[in-house]
Amino acid sequence: MTCSDVQSWISNYVDDALEEEHVGPMFAHLGSCLDCQRFLRSTLKIRSSVSTDARFGAPESLEDRVMKKVEGAHDEDRRRVDMLSIRISIPLPAAMAMAVMLVIGSMVISPLFFERPPRVQFSENTIEQLPTSLRTQLKITRILLEE
Repeated sequence: MTCSDVQSWISNYVDDALEEEHVGPMFAHLGSCLDCQRFLRSTLKIRSSVSTDARFGAPESLEDRVMKKVEGAHDEDRRRVDMLSIRISIPLPAAMAMAVMLVIGSMVISPLFFERPPRVQFSENTIEQLPTSLRTQLKITRILLEE
């Protein structure tokens, strides 16, 4: 244990933040080290002068001002949460009607923006080159389309 360790313990001790396991070794070291004793005295003197000096005190109105700000911020947060939790409720039939109108509208408008791909015409020669299963499906599709 070095003097710098003990001096950091002294600072924590004065602030009531020293762990119990360090109190005994700190006082044992203070019994034999004059430099650390001087450090303890000067630290205690500084601490007492700061706590009694009026220049270091907070103004009396500080607590009231802080509490008003905290309460105001709390009210603002509450208003913000209330605005976010507003729900728009419309009857189910109206919502369904709006959804149907959107679908129909998109079907009506989409041909204006997108062209249909050209229809592919196969010659009989091309059809004969296809595999048998695909030719059969194509013939069935033609028959169904002609009806």
